[in-house]
Amino acid sequence: MTSRGPVGVSVPMQDLSQSSILNTPNSTTTEDSVPVAYATTAENLVESTLAVSGMTCSACSNTIEAVVGSEDGVQEIRVNLVLERARCVHDAAQLSTTALVQLIDDLGFEATVLESRPLRASAPVAASQHPAPGNPGLSPLTVVLGDSAVARSRVHLSIQGMTCENCANTITSVLKSEEGIEEVAINCTMHRGNILFNPNTLRAETIAELVTDIGFPASVLSVEEKLGSADPLAPRLETVELKVTGMTCAACANTIEAVISSLDGVEKIAVNLLMEKATVTYNPSEIGVRAIIAEIGSLDFGASIHNNTHKLGKRNEVALVLQTFKYSLCFAIPIVILKFVFMNIPGTRALLMGYVAPNFTLINALMWMLSTPVQFVLGSRFYVGCFKSLKHKSANMDVLVSLATTLTYSYSLLSVIIGLVSPAYPVRTFFDTSAMLITFILGGKTLEAIAKGRTSEAIQKLVGLQPSTATLLEFAPNCTDYSVIEAEKDIPTELVEVGDILKVLPGEKLAADGEVVWGHTSVDEAMLTGEWLPVSKRAGDVVMGGTVNQSGCIYMKATRVGSSTSLAQIIRLVEDAQTSKAPIQAFADRVAAVFVPGVLLVASVTFLIWFALGVSGSLPDGMIPNGEGPFLYALLYLISVTAISCPCALGLATPTAILVGTGLGATNGILIKGGEPLERAHKLSAILFDKTGTLTEGKPAVSEVVLLGDRFKTEPELFSYLGSAERISEHPLGQAIVRYSEEILAEITEPTEVEVMAGRGIRCEVSKSVVVIGTRLWMKENDIEVTAAVDQRMAEMESLGQTVVLAALDGRLSALVALSDPIKPEARVAVGVLQQMGIETWMITGDNRRTAEAVARSVGIENVYAQVLPDEKAARVADLQAQGQVVGFVGDGINDAPSLAAADVGIALGSGTDVAVEAAQVVLVRNDLRDVVTAIDLSRTTFRRIIYNYVFASGYNLLTVPLAAGVLAPFGVVLPPAMAGLLMGLSSVSVVTSSLLLKLYRKPFISIDQDGPPFHIDWKAATKSAPSSAPKKLTARDIERASLLRSE
Repeated sequence: MTSRGPVGVSVPMQDLSQSSILNTPNSTTTEDSVPVAYATTAENLVESTLAVSGMTCSACSNTIEAVVGSEDGVQEIRVNLVLERARCVHDAAQLSTTALVQLIDDLGFEATVLESRPLRASAPVAASQHPAPGNPGLSPLTVVLGDSAVARSRVHLSIQGMTCENCANTITSVLKSEEGIEEVAINCTMHRGNILFNPNTLRAETIAELVTDIGFPASVLSVEEKLGSADPLAPRLETVELKVTGMTCAACANTIEAVISSLDGVEKIAVNLLMEKATVTYNPSEIGVRAIIAEIGSLDFGASIHNNTHKLGKRNEVALVLQTFKYSLCFAIPIVILKFVFMNIPGTRALLMGYVAPNFTLINALMWMLSTPVQFVLGSRFYVGCFKSLKHKSANMDVLVSLATTLTYSYSLLSVIIGLVSPAYPVRTFFDTSAMLITFILGGKTLEAIAKGRTSEAIQKLVGLQPSTATLLEFAPNCTDYSVIEAEKDIPTELVEVGDILKVLPGEKLAADGEVVWGHTSVDEAMLTGEWLPVSKRAGDVVMGGTVNQSGCIYMKATRVGSSTSLAQIIRLVEDAQTSKAPIQAFADRVAAVFVPGVLLVASVTFLIWFALGVSGSLPDGMIPNGEGPFLYALLYLISVTAISCPCALGLATPTAILVGTGLGATNGILIKGGEPLERAHKLSAILFDKTGTLTEGKPAVSEVVLLGDRFKTEPELFSYLGSAERISEHPLGQAIVRYSEEILAEITEPTEVEVMAGRGIRCEVSKSVVVIGTRLWMKENDIEVTAAVDQRMAEMESLGQTVVLAALDGRLSALVALSDPIKPEARVAVGVLQQMGIETWMITGDNRRTAEAVARSVGIENVYAQVLPDEKAARVADLQAQGQVVGFVGDGINDAPSLAAADVGIALGSGTDVAVEAAQVVLVRNDLRDVVTAIDLSRTTFRRIIYNYVFASGYNLLTVPLAAGVLAPFGVVLPPAMAGLLMGLSSVSVVTSSLLLKLYRKPFISIDQDGPPFHIDWKAATKSAPSSAPKKLTARDIERASLLRSE
């Protein structure tokens, strides 16, 4: 059901927020859980979340919505029958929260207030640079409603108990049906879930409870607040969990909440008395964690950073599966010894075949006693998984395992019972088959869990870069040279705040991003950038958290801490990438949806065929073993087919490869934002390079000045006007003019009446003179004549690759200013190698055609888009896409963001603007264009591995299912159920192991010093050089030499 906003944009009804309600006509509810909106003033708006008990059906929720919605002051009411929650937006001056509760109580339901908070009307928001699908120009995290936007939040969950993609699909389908949840990404391999939701409708903890109720225990790892906020100036909030001790009753918790929530910068706090935990959401620019802990301490309660045990989830899962497998072996090994050893020794065989009850032998009694704990205790995980799956009308591997083992055990038990009643009945049991089947499957799951753990080693290594403590320095008042230290103490890294001065000794890891304020050293940045040579750092240089100080002691000022550090953002980006699905995964999802029902159908047909052949006497004599009738003979084939079929291998084919591939990218300084760009990059057929800052260094400098006319005799006199005019400019060329003005000591003043035209130039007043700086077209638009001689001189300068701007004062042309931007040393070889890979290369720039073609020639590019305005770049991308090209765009600036988002694969340089990095799907941390080659090569390698995995997983089922069904039985080849279970477990292990082979990948080594084309890619050199995943151990001499190289 949708509602139409004031500008005709269709949006889901559940996405309505307070800002949309103000612009929506009165409406009434016709369906369960659909909001009812009423026109009212925005003043005194309160959002109340209530727990409502006593509802039994949708009629109850509809009654509450209808009655409450008809009250004056109620702007919106939503009631969720399943969650037993009601959310009401109302004017507190007309209907208080207490009156609201009483109103619901009067209807015969019990309501209690969970939360009540004031709301503010959303501010208008400008179109974002990151287009969302189907709505270009808007952020994917923003829902359009008229001219307003709604803030969204994203919760990261740890989810346990998932065994295959069917489990992930079940969680996804259930969550997507919930009101307020907009995007769901579940990764079975990593046991992680990322959910984008409307915080006005749901809480993160509620989502975790929903997943737990489905049957998969879930806990909140972290919450990203105010994504796509309607307020462009809204701060990014941090959330911290504190361990609080000393609380004895609810009054203690209420005291802490009241005091802490009153502090400036604290958005909200929730204290859990039973768990002794406080969750605080705060603005780090206003208050730090240390101040919050100190304030709690002043109330005579203890507070410290809460240790999140969820990080051990995967390790605990492996330990649990391994422990279960070990216990299972304790029963399975005696079963094997009894059956295959003692039963083949005449003396012990006679003993075991003795009767302990009528028609009940000792061997059957022992097998029953040994197999029962395996079946119902150690194998309970399969029954629980089967129940969860069937409860939600889906089917997974647990259904197949439970069916196969239960049939085997039940038939054996039934045979024993009949034998006890009828002594003449030939008892035939398979208790050993049941136990062995579960043991083999548990063994396969253990190997699979261990292998899956290795696929996420990249994340584990990145997390391991964060030191646990930092050394905080406190200086004497008014000490500006950091010479008088009053105190030095070690604090947990989580307590580091912006502005702290930290001491870092040689060999220690940096605890935060910051700036060196004292000392000189070299820093190993290999794990973040892939660059194994240490980088020299001195006062004023920027350093990143997680890197290793190698040679000298430094003091650094923390500028970004916690989740804002480069390391934390990289970890989050890689986690999100590994959680997302590649488009090819849709194939596995479709197969998984019908796989188990299909297997059950094949197994049933197999049983009927063999049973019919046995009953009709069509089978050769001796084919059915002695003691087995047609029913038992056919049943064993049914069990084998059920046990050997495995949907897990198909489900693991893509996510495990994506895990390893994105991890490899991260350790090589290439951040790939998900499976989709990783898959799509292998199809790239054309790449557009932005010129300034991408192919060039992005640091243009004035290289030549030609004075025209007789007004100015010297450059300082001219540049006092030009520098003043460009003083407020953010364009690289304008900033270059300002730098040159300062270098030649020109006097710079404030400009007035400034008019800037993107892609053309600037017009303003300086010292009562009108200054116009820009292109030929800009001069023409301002009625300034450019003579043929001037144009010829400009052409000569542009043919040398220089960018030339015209400068005029008071309507007369006064100067030509030529600026040059050095081409990056690796640009030529990167472009050449891409062309050798069969990819067309283009250059796009706002520069004039002569300059653009000169730069393009120097890097080997033949296709050039010149004189393109910033808002036209995305259109050029669309032009190539319309020709059937799969287009990549490489850029770094704000004006590149629309093109990066419009391209099939947007590639941003890590040194670029935040807007560009956000819009791109791939980020090159090292700013080296050769990493474009690496990203594409890694994509191709990963995609090939995914195809290999699918071929193997599909081939496994196509070959083994007929074998288990008995197609080779006439030739004496029969697959016992226990062996079928072993093969099923090994199939998943094989796929995961195949994905782990990607770890052998080494990025191509491309030397800059080549005279190609053709250009040589040295794979051996890439292998011999220090791998980015395991940086070379440097000696003191290596460090000294590297530092000298960097200094030079």
